Amino acid sequence: MIFTVMSLLILLYGCINFKKGLILFFVYQLFWYSTLVFQVSVLSLNTSILLTVVFCFLYILNKKSYKQCKYLFPFRLPFILVISSYLITCFFAISGFGTEFTRSLNYILKDYILIWLMWNVLEDEKDFEYLFKCITLVILFGCVYGLVEYFTKTNPILNFKILLSSGTIAVYDSSGLRGYRLTSYFEHPIGAGMVFALYSTFTLYLWISKKSLPLKNISLLTALLCIPCLMLTKMRSAMLFFIITLFIFFNRQIFCKKKTWYLILMILFLSPVIVYISKDSIKILLNLFTTNKSMEIGGSSLSMRINQLTAILNIMKTSPIFGLGETFRNYLIRSSYTDAALGYEGLWFEQAVMHGIYGIITKIILIYYTVFKIPKKFKVKEVSVISAAYWLVYTFSSIPSFRTFYLWIVIFYFIKNSNVYKFGKKEMHGKL
Repeated sequence: MIFTVMSLLILLYGCINFKKGLILFFVYQLFWYSTLVFQVSVLSLNTSILLTVVFCFLYILNKKSYKQCKYLFPFRLPFILVISSYLITCFFAISGFGTEFTRSLNYILKDYILIWLMWNVLEDEKDFEYLFKCITLVILFGCVYGLVEYFTKTNPILNFKILLSSGTIAVYDSSGLRGYRLTSYFEHPIGAGMVFALYSTFTLYLWISKKSLPLKNISLLTALLCIPCLMLTKMRSAMLFFIITLFIFFNRQIFCKKKTWYLILMILFLSPVIVYISKDSIKILLNLFTTNKSMEIGGSSLSMRINQLTAILNIMKTSPIFGLGETFRNYLIRSSYTDAALGYEGLWFEQAVMHGIYGIITKIILIYYTVFKIPKKFKVKEVSVISAAYWLVYTFSSIPSFRTFYLWIVIFYFIKNSNVYKFGKKEMHGKL
């Protein structure tokens, strides 16, 4: 009930002040849980769909009153192709058109239409500053709450979300060698760790590269707190994501700044504490490469991945081109193949079964745009590094509860602060 009420209050505020209401909607998604508004047969309306549709409608009504972007939405082609793969799959889904369309509509709105809206609305530096301040406060609370959660081994927010989900949110067994894993107010430690990693990297980069940083002391404290929180999730995917994102610091301009060396000295000073906290996490990272560690700690080994691939290739034979749909797990008859497929971990295993070969192709095009084409066009290597980190991790692992919209906020920030965007030739605006 509380998440529904908060959603409606944000929606009401958005009707009064559209831009700030939309920003609060983005921030709210860091810790919220989408709840059902009503359902008729297989068609349902949740708060995610409701808020996204209303905010899009409000934007269209008042579009002329907002500052226009200097460039058309640069990811429009891959977004259109990915959306088309969702819609086409509805006609081939094993669950039937109605069920699949409802699920696909939810993903299309929150992962693609809302991102398009973000690009068109967040244009001024003040917009990003206000958004950054709000996100900082929410992440700071998430860090403090996460540390308390870890040491008390209790998480009432997650328990409440599990209750709302009717038990569909899976919780890790803390009796294994990894022990308890920090989740904070997210639904999964992988998503929690990746958000902490992205906030830490992005904020420290801003601090080094810019003279001013919104809520400087608070944001720096939050960025540093994110690191132990990331380690305490004990998830190799999140740690690998963090390591790859650190490559945005590898350029001459960053290394020549005094703040970079201040940060290095600070890390060296804190290294004994970091090593103590991360000693178990190092074992988990080794799990990526050694069978012995995989057996000791848990996780997917290379042989398990090969078995998964074989199983998934057999499963996708039912509908190889357009896939079986997002909800296929609920309708497949259990067999040796479904058992071997495990959790269909990773982007390509998911796409192969859910959206088939066409879905795989659309994701490849989206990867090309985020890692190569757009970073080259706007001369923003940071976007290439962060995007590559996301897609590489997503290739090897599922990323449950990661707030993808936050990744796009970071991408758009770098693009819109580039010299090409600020001083380049303004494009003619069409429908997108």
